[in-house]
Amino acid sequence: MAKKYKSMILTIIIVGLCLNSSIGMSLTSVKNMVDVGLIYGANNTYPVGLSAADGFAFGLYQDQYFNKLVDLSNYNALTLYKDGFYSEQGILDETSSAYYQNGSVKGGYHIGIGQSASSYEAILNDYMTYKAANPQVYINCEKGWQLAVGSFVDRASANASLAGYQAQFPNVSLTIMEPNKNRVMIYGGDMPLMAYDTSEGAYALKTSVFELKEVKYRNSIRVLRQSGSDFTVINRVTMSEYLYGVLPKEMSGDWPLEALKAQAITASNFVYTSGAKHAALGFDVCTTTDCQVYGGYSVEKPTSNQAVDLTVGIGLYYQDALASCYYHSNSGGETDDISQIWSGDLPYVKGVVDGYSLNAPNATWKLELSTSEIQQKLEAAGYQIGTLTDIRIQERTDHGRVTKLDFVGTSGTATLLKEKARSVLGYTVLKSMSFSFNPTFTDYQYVDASKVTSPVATSRGGTTTQRQTIVVSTSNGKSEVALDNLYAITGQGISLVEGSAAHDGTKVSSIVTNVTSTVPESTQAVATQTAVTQTQASILPTGSQFIKESNVNVSSGTVTFYGRGYGHGLGMSQWGAKKMAEMGFTFDQILTHYYPGTHVRAIQ
Repeated sequence: MAKKYKSMILTIIIVGLCLNSSIGMSLTSVKNMVDVGLIYGANNTYPVGLSAADGFAFGLYQDQYFNKLVDLSNYNALTLYKDGFYSEQGILDETSSAYYQNGSVKGGYHIGIGQSASSYEAILNDYMTYKAANPQVYINCEKGWQLAVGSFVDRASANASLAGYQAQFPNVSLTIMEPNKNRVMIYGGDMPLMAYDTSEGAYALKTSVFELKEVKYRNSIRVLRQSGSDFTVINRVTMSEYLYGVLPKEMSGDWPLEALKAQAITASNFVYTSGAKHAALGFDVCTTTDCQVYGGYSVEKPTSNQAVDLTVGIGLYYQDALASCYYHSNSGGETDDISQIWSGDLPYVKGVVDGYSLNAPNATWKLELSTSEIQQKLEAAGYQIGTLTDIRIQERTDHGRVTKLDFVGTSGTATLLKEKARSVLGYTVLKSMSFSFNPTFTDYQYVDASKVTSPVATSRGGTTTQRQTIVVSTSNGKSEVALDNLYAITGQGISLVEGSAAHDGTKVSSIVTNVTSTVPESTQAVATQTAVTQTQASILPTGSQFIKESNVNVSSGTVTFYGRGYGHGLGMSQWGAKKMAEMGFTFDQILTHYYPGTHVRAIQ
């Protein structure tokens, strides 16, 4: 509902001019501002309703500075309409009466009152007079300032109305305003307030917080009318405001502060380095996983906002350039090289051992799909192989992710490379390419070495014996864990506990060592925990060991995938970052662990 006001005359405060010059929208020209695409594409929705407790201001951005032109603070509810319905080819469609009849689009023809002026002051007195006579009079900011009235689907209807309006305004010339495919109209309830040409400058409606489709956003909203996306709605915010809405969606807003600070830097780096991905649509980033998930003001949390505030102006660099910071949910124990997962090469996006991601959601997972489901998904993606008979893992990265997967059928073979299998089967279905058809792929036990409280070796009568179990402290008390595929996590990463054999047959020393001293027979078992520097062990065997189990029998009608991690596995693992923060690591230590060779510094 609009706020109460004393008269039907809209009070307009002009502090600038309508400009006929284009304002750039990329981050290179709008420093510290981010344009987020909220609604876009060929099948977007319109009109758009907005609400704001503080009302709005209509104005123009020049770089990052907003110049208020029109005070709309009396209105805490506005509706933005297309003015004229245009085809994808940019042709005015005067026959699509349904759009006009249901009120979703306003007619493209209007009646212009008087001459266009270079400033609002020149038409202020006339506006007050004509608005009092007809509340439907509004302001048109288009190559200057002009008053207008009425909305008509075609020229004939506009012509037919001229005599009636001339009787209302006898002392001024009236003209028919031609349609403009870039024009947007702003209404307060059923009353037109303004129209403007979206192509003439970076016009916006600004407030503190506004609501659109039950989601609240900060700062300002822009609308563009363009081919292929006629009614593109954009939320323009500062970088900090953007990150406020990203962190709680990409990483829980209640996670440890140092993890959130690391996420804030990776998220801002992403924006600065992602280029003009959506430049053709007039904005920088979208709100989905195609860019970064953005939830606006509605999702903000105090801790995540604090993390943003503490890292303002800080970036992650490799040498003298901002690093491209890819990240994912859970590495499953190892990240990977970008050259093997996607293409190209970045010296700081390399595989690292990542024990911090273990014992967290999706560290391991099991997926069962019927052969018919797999066939349907392959066919939907354009692969016609007949009846599925075999699935073969042909190649893996050095860190265990499948990069070549054959789906063999009665009439052909579909070879899917790198992440294509996730694209075909579904990114949320096949959670990562780190999988096997052998259940031992996910066999490991996890122990935080700092929690070891009980012997790894015992001695009786001077004789030392190797124990096959270890006792660790957990949130549920103490539990005894077998030394079988047991991994210990420390500040140096992850390694197999000594005496524990990985399922590929290797043995690796770890930070947990054995008791070697002799003790009297009557003495209770003695525990020794020694932190030593060892070469970190990969928790996944090398790819060659898995070629032996590369085929899967599909005769049962069900295929079972045993996997590790969630996401592409490049850069920072979010669950790993959380664990590192809980262990006392700082945000820069987290970042340099996942992006080797990088450093943190002020953005220049």
